[in-house]
Amino acid sequence: MFTTSEYGFIEEEYTKLLDSKTKKPKVVSSRLFMIFAILIILVLFSGIMKNEPWDLIVPIVGSIIFLILIIFLLISFKYTSEKPFYEYIVKKIIDKINYNLDLNIQQMEIVKTKYDFNSKGGIFTRFSSTKVRMHLQGHSVHGKPFDLYETILITSDGKTQTTHLNGVYIVTPSNENFYQQIRTNGSPHLKGNKYDLIEKTDEFRNYLDKDTKMISVNDQYVNLFKKLHQSLGYKKAYMSIVEKEVHFAIQPVKLYEYKELSFEKINEAYDEIKNLIELVDKLEINDF
Repeated sequence: MFTTSEYGFIEEEYTKLLDSKTKKPKVVSSRLFMIFAILIILVLFSGIMKNEPWDLIVPIVGSIIFLILIIFLLISFKYTSEKPFYEYIVKKIIDKINYNLDLNIQQMEIVKTKYDFNSKGGIFTRFSSTKVRMHLQGHSVHGKPFDLYETILITSDGKTQTTHLNGVYIVTPSNENFYQQIRTNGSPHLKGNKYDLIEKTDEFRNYLDKDTKMISVNDQYVNLFKKLHQSLGYKKAYMSIVEKEVHFAIQPVKLYEYKELSFEKINEAYDEIKNLIELVDKLEINDF
């Protein structure tokens, strides 16, 4: 947790960063507004509006553009980008967690190349476009390696857009060599694998790969999923056991909602990220 003095320093630096990031859009918006206002005045005094059809077209089109510019101007002054929050505030939170828990978790640079965790886990359609807001990499409190992504997975046909995940996706190694998915909704999408629906309740669906035999460990992962879903309290959860890896996704998780900073919000964000990191150690059947 952050102290009030620590928060005071962070808030001051964050405010400076936000001001530097939003200065240019504000200047551009203000100049566009002034240029259009001058053009409107020149048109009004030029007499062009006396002739048809300009006497009808100019006021209508001018009013629409004027309204759009006002909205754009207001948004540019009000809107706060997510990027400074992740670049500065999340970094400060990770540094604090590393210090408090004696860890060495790295906040990885967000790259434009395609992330492959979704295609490897097969939880969501491989045709999803992936936007990663945060990528943490390191070892948990118990020394377990992991990659943790705050991400949004979307498909679109040009007319409608479907959000498959707006939350957190965790990948961690395992010793398993079978394929299973337990999920609150939907069905598996792992390329090259066919799954049978083994069990379906109001809380979850249990899928096993057709070539995977029923073994006791399958039931243990179901029990693990049920306990995690109940204890975490997230609306939707997904677990995919693939060869040598466990993939786990939950939603909704929207850390960017803390970007309008306050002393309470930075500590809430700290708690949420810390809990997500500690979740890594719970993705083992030995824990239950």
